[in-house]
Amino acid sequence: MEFRLLLAFFFFFVSNQMVSAQSIVFEFGQTTSTFVHNSTSGPKKTFFSDRGQALNISLVNDFFKIHEISFGATLFESNSLGQVITTELDYKTQFLGVFSIAHFNVLSLANRQYCASCTDFNLYLNAGVQFSSLVAGTQKINGDAYDLKGVEDFKGIWFSPILGTKIQFDASDIISLILTYNFTPMFNFTDTDEDFSINASQIRFGVRLWL
Repeated sequence: MEFRLLLAFFFFFVSNQMVSAQSIVFEFGQTTSTFVHNSTSGPKKTFFSDRGQALNISLVNDFFKIHEISFGATLFESNSLGQVITTELDYKTQFLGVFSIAHFNVLSLANRQYCASCTDFNLYLNAGVQFSSLVAGTQKINGDAYDLKGVEDFKGIWFSPILGTKIQFDASDIISLILTYNFTPMFNFTDTDEDFSINASQIRFGVRLWL
């Protein structure tokens, strides 16, 4: 059910954005995440950060001339290691999500608006939201693997505020290179006890094609 909702949102916004989109961005990078469990019942769980991969595709439009807004889809991993007394835990999860981000230009060393052959360097501050859902996941307990699909802490829709920065270098009139860092903590809408969340960040390298 969660997949259908996310896909419906994605195709609805893409169909509206394609008409006016000025560029398309492909990004690949790395996630660093740590699970947070605040439950006071049962033995205490201690979590440690682990790394995963992320793949993004988005459409970008200008607003107020120098700023930008993007909408896209992401497939990413949020992994974490853990320990309960002497028991070793290893979580591997994959999420599918959709996002919208406003990119506020705070520094520009050249202006492609007036010089098509100039090289641009732009620095942006990012602020946005993301909705995602678990597509696959396993929990290893001392080497034994268990499926996380349907587990209460992981099922449903996850909400993430997005804060970060983006550096863009315009290599030519049709291609730009992008380096992005975003902090994206994840909160589960269906976790009524609000005792489980994920602290995650991403660093990505991207290519932007101007349409």
